[in-house]
Order: sequence, then structure tokens, then C-alpha cells
Amino acid sequence: MINLKIRMFIFVLAGGIFYGLLPAILLAQDKGLEAAQKQAEEGLPKPQDSQAVVLPKVEYRADVMRDPFVWQIKQDLTPVTIQEEQKVVENVPPPPLKVTGILWGGNLPLAIINNKVLKVGDTIEQAKVTSIDKGGVKVLFQNKVFSLSSPTTNKIEELKKQAQGGQK
Repeated sequence: MINLKIRMFIFVLAGGIFYGLLPAILLAQDKGLEAAQKQAEEGLPKPQDSQAVVLPKVEYRADVMRDPFVWQIKQDLTPVTIQEEQKVVENVPPPPLKVTGILWGGNLPLAIINNKVLKVGDTIEQAKVTSIDKGGVKVLFQNKVFSLSSPTTNKIEELKKQAQGGQK
């Protein structure tokens, strides 16, 4: 029981000391802030109403820094003349190829040329088939592209010529 009374006494004494010193500590802090503010105000010159505040002039100098808008790599801008070899282009006639049929609507277009069924990429008489469509077949022969018209286009042209010949 005595221990309990001693504990209570110490607790009350510590609380009283804490609550008694707390206001004094807070007041000391406030006085310290006031003193610091007063010192700061005294150190700075106070501008008068009729006097303008003069700020120091700040000059920016970037002489030693590079300009980001200038190309840093030196370029040789002298004109270069390109001498191309002039090859004599010969008029080479295409090999005798006759288109007799075209199947162009599916995934694999086919053409019947000189009674042979060919697809794009096949070669006939040294001419490579490059494309097949409803208008005809294009072949590459000695680095030149030749267009071979479809049989229906040929017949339509023949009929037009006959019709024009009959009208004149």
C-alpha cells in the first residue's frame, strides 16, 4: 500500500512540474521569435514611401556555353558532282508472248501465256511475271516492264475498231 502512495505522489509531483514549466518554455520560445524578428528588421534598410527600391543589376552571360540552335558538326558544303555512267538503252522487243486466259479473282492469280499456266514470279522465255490483274499481265524482260493485255481487252479493242470502221 505504501508503494502505491509513493507512486501517486511521484506522479502528481511530475505532472505539476511539467504543467508548471510548460508555459514558461512556450513564453521563452515566443520571446526568442520576437527577438529574431526584431533583429531582422533592424538589419534591413526600410524604404520610405517616396523612395523607390533599387535592385542590383543582374547580367546573364553564357559566352562559355554552346548555342543549342547551332549545328555543332562542321559540314562540308562543297557541291559534289556525280558522274553517272551513261548506258546505251537498246530498244529490246519483248519475246513473243500471247495471253490466252487470266484468273485474277482469287488468292492466287494465274495467267495462261503461250499455253502454259503461270503465277506471279514464274518465268517464260526469259520474261518474269511480275503481276496479274483483270487488265492483263506485266512481265519483266531485260530490266524492262512490258504489259500484256488480257484476251477480253484485245477483243473489246477489235470490236471498237470494227465499229469505228463501219461508221466511217
